[in-house]
Amino acid sequence: MLPSDRLETFERCGGVLRESCAAHPLHADVEVIPIQDINKAYERMIHSDVRYRFVIDMKSLARA
Repeated sequence: MLPSDRLETFERCGGVLRESCAAHPLHADVEVIPIQDINKAYERMIHSDVRYRFVIDMKSLARA
């Protein structure tokens, strides 16, 4: 848990970041993976073989 004063600071910083992202075309680079590949993604993280953030395609849950 964060002390309330630190949490408030994070919230203020997050708001500024969100406003900046809305004003400028900023986005994160991601690699979308199916849930079936979650173990491979974890192994890649352990071996520092990750260039982008992993995002799990939630539609792949129906195929699991």
